[in-house]
Amino acid sequence: MKLEDLLKPCNTKFNSNSQSADRFGDLVINFSNLKEEIANDVCDIALLGIEEGTNSIGNEECRLSPEVIRKYLFALRGISKPLKVVDLGNVLGATIQDKYRAVEEIVSILSMKSIPIVVLGGSQDFTVPCMQGIKKMRNKINISIIDSKVDHIVNSEDYSAVNFLSNLIDNNNSVTILGLQKYLNGNSQLDFLAKNNINMVRLGDLRGDNFNSIEPFLRDSDLVSLDVSAVKAGDMPAQAGPNPNGFSAADVCQLAWYSGMSDRLSVFGLFELNPQFDFRDNGVFLGAQIIWHFFEGIANRNNDYPFRDIESYYVYHVQLDEIDLHIRFFCNTENNRWWVELPIENEKQIVSCSYKDYLMIKENHIPDRWLSLLFESH
Repeated sequence: MKLEDLLKPCNTKFNSNSQSADRFGDLVINFSNLKEEIANDVCDIALLGIEEGTNSIGNEECRLSPEVIRKYLFALRGISKPLKVVDLGNVLGATIQDKYRAVEEIVSILSMKSIPIVVLGGSQDFTVPCMQGIKKMRNKINISIIDSKVDHIVNSEDYSAVNFLSNLIDNNNSVTILGLQKYLNGNSQLDFLAKNNINMVRLGDLRGDNFNSIEPFLRDSDLVSLDVSAVKAGDMPAQAGPNPNGFSAADVCQLAWYSGMSDRLSVFGLFELNPQFDFRDNGVFLGAQIIWHFFEGIANRNNDYPFRDIESYYVYHVQLDEIDLHIRFFCNTENNRWWVELPIENEKQIVSCSYKDYLMIKENHIPDRWLSLLFESH
């Protein structure tokens, strides 16, 4: 099926309060006006809207967000480096199942062309067809879910925006939930994570100087799915429920920038934003700024590993006597990014890490997220 058969064009008018002469929207090419087949030489990144909220119970109007986010996004200033941005428009489909299939096909087509996609949801259950589209190109993928809750209902087979996580579980998928608020989740949800080897990073573990520890997870991600309920409602009023805690507006923009900087990311999705719950468009405007920061991250990619040979970096050697393991760390001294070589499933794999991780290993303290990996191998 051709890409144009899956899409409904849109012509967004900029928000009238823009004071910038150099507007982001001036960089955007409407897909319906593209004179040649979409490819990575005519498109650096694509923007896709999903006007669908049927399976977000009590938050169905999140389907309205793509167009209103575009208005504010396109009115923001241009990013620091030129990018060729193609707005695909919105997904076509008579039913939600049609739209699931269309999203999977669109993601597959663009992933095979090495074109990253920004998805404007819509409901977060569309994370699954995004994952399925990527897996048509690569079998092993890393998925980061930025959310305050575990989207899994025990003993329920109903598929929805609050019960899709089990559909991401695959022996070849690594899933991490970032920003989890433990008091919003029952023991059954946490047991589900442990049973299925889903990594969890609590919001409380990311306070202050620890915030930057989230960057290696996002750098290793092929898919990032952001539920706006991960942001405190005071900063993101366009969400369905009350939420006094969560990431700040500045935090979530930083997360988007980290995601854009990832050299391997294929899809970044912003989900569950509901304009009808908003206050003076603050939530919609923050949604636009989140996407802008993602584009800014894309513009500042370093073409680091896996595009650059890991052996070209500075190498540090550490011996863990307790488990008789020699570990190599790699550092790009130009940007202070770190990687570590770990024995996983009987082969050495390169995993993103931080300088803090290196210092911990030097002191024979193994980061929690590596424990199961190392001791399963030894």
